[in-house]
Amino acid sequence: MTDAFSYNKIWQSYFYATTYDRAILMSQEMTQLFSYHKIWQSYFYATTYDRAILMSQEMTQLFSYNKIWQSYFYATTYDRAILMSQEMTQLFSYHKIWQSYIHVMRYDGGILMSQEAKRIKLQVMYQHGF
Repeated sequence: MTDAFSYNKIWQSYFYATTYDRAILMSQEMTQLFSYHKIWQSYFYATTYDRAILMSQEMTQLFSYNKIWQSYFYATTYDRAILMSQEMTQLFSYHKIWQSYIHVMRYDGGILMSQEAKRIKLQVMYQHGF
């Protein structure tokens, strides 16, 4: 059984990296594969962590595009002040105005509305016979 046990130990050392979250010593045969795996992880690091990352040159362009794209739709995912690209500002402003129009139809509590929203509300109620 000695040979089988030794082989098992060597085999375990090959896959040590997949079972422990700490620095590991691997056999020479696995070093290249592990290094490749780490490089591959760095490519997709941006999708798993919300912090600044260093990426390979090949991924920088795609990541930058993704960040710009995310900034376009940032307004739909966070309820706070946001900086948007110039192209989206007009659409976002329209969306906010539209939300203020229907705000009165979604809440039963007291609402402060702009004069324009009050006028639109009355117009909509009149048109639909409320």
